[in-house]
Amino acid sequence: MDVLVADDNEANRKLLRSYLSVQGFNVLEAHTGELAVEMYRKHQPDVVLMDIMMPGMGGYDAANAIKECSSEEVYTPLIYVTALKPEDAMTKALESGGDDFVTKPIDFGILISKINAHLRIRDEHQKLVEANASLKQHNLRLTQENELVEHIFNNALGMSFLDERFIRYRITPASVFNGDILLVEKKPDGSVCALLGDFTGHGLSAAIGTLPVVKVFFTMVRKGLGIEKIAKELNDTIKMLLPTNMFLCACVLEMNCNLKNMSVWAGGLPPMILYDAQKGDFKEINTQHMPLGILSPDEFDSNIVSMDMDEDQKLYLYTDGITEAKNASDEMYGVERLQNVFKENPSDPFKALVENHRQYLGESQQNDDMTLVELSYDQSLLCIE
Repeated sequence: MDVLVADDNEANRKLLRSYLSVQGFNVLEAHTGELAVEMYRKHQPDVVLMDIMMPGMGGYDAANAIKECSSEEVYTPLIYVTALKPEDAMTKALESGGDDFVTKPIDFGILISKINAHLRIRDEHQKLVEANASLKQHNLRLTQENELVEHIFNNALGMSFLDERFIRYRITPASVFNGDILLVEKKPDGSVCALLGDFTGHGLSAAIGTLPVVKVFFTMVRKGLGIEKIAKELNDTIKMLLPTNMFLCACVLEMNCNLKNMSVWAGGLPPMILYDAQKGDFKEINTQHMPLGILSPDEFDSNIVSMDMDEDQKLYLYTDGITEAKNASDEMYGVERLQNVFKENPSDPFKALVENHRQYLGESQQNDDMTLVELSYDQSLLCIE
């Protein structure tokens, strides 16, 4: 450990050198404030002992200059050694960049105790600097990973068929990234396939699972394959690639403009709502299957439900973040409240539900991703190539 002693009195420097050398310190000496600053810049000592009253650049000015040129990442304790009375020196000493002081004549027991105390602070400071540097690198990597996932999400949403005459949606992630996923694409015959999924958890870990799902969905839809095959391939891919604690609650559906019907595979999501805009009534379509990624390929059930569709019918899909969201009183929004919105707002249930849900939650903390989707069955629109 290097200690820089700055004092214009040679006897004081010799006394300090003798004592500190015995304690195992390497002592550097400066007889002026200017030389003390120069030696600090050159040698970067671990501790500085600074006399206050020196000709030319005094101790206060030298201390300020040393602190200005020292690195913020390195804590170098500067201790004044002065004959001034404590009440005269204390305030100015600390204001001018000093960290501590001892008075002359020197009590060497107190001096070495203060040096050791400040060296412990120096060590802890260095650990903190290293921890901050490590955290900075971690945050940089996390930012890069986040940007990658964001790129995937934006591309997936950008590839989807999101004509506002056909679909309305509201996606509200609980954190930076969304464990909910919405994909929509047209088959070669003009039929529309859609997938609404909700991965276990939320945030980056849940969002990572979207990568294989996006690839499988768009590839198979564009080949014109049926949703039963799409659902099975999604299940097998998730089961093969992702950890056992990750699965996807999902609905995969196809609106066929030629056959005037809809086919649905659903596993793990809340019941869908089929709404008749002209009649103002609705019915629920319940989930039939386990979520994707739980069952092995041999166990998976790819059976679908088919139903006829009439013009002006709308299908509403939502993730459980909607119904399980809690207000400030820790009360869940619930299925019954959601159903009442449909009963009381026949003209535009989607808009009414978004507003009602927002008012119910108020300023309460969101704990899960929330997605609401409205799909309109419009034969003239769906049949456009």
